[in-house]
Amino acid sequence: MSKLTDHDISLIIELRKTLSINVIADKFDVSEATIRYHLSASNQHKKQSLEILNAVKSDIAKGIKTSAACKKNNISTIRYQQLNKSLNTRRGVAI
Repeated sequence: MSKLTDHDISLIIELRKTLSINVIADKFDVSEATIRYHLSASNQHKKQSLEILNAVKSDIAKGIKTSAACKKNNISTIRYQQLNKSLNTRRGVAI
């Protein structure tokens, strides 16, 4: 069994769209449980990021400046822009 790198995990997430967990586990020489763990951890991170992004956008919609909304939600404006870009790109929304 080998360890997975961050690059491997991003590849696994993309491969999961078309391949089964069994096939992916064989290709990376890891157990199916390892693949499932990394997929669920990735989903949890996305959900948490989406919650933060929605909170900031909600504050902005209320008329609060972007920098103040980010500060209120404990993220930097750069991190807000990164989240906004990455989550919209994953959904297929043109930026």
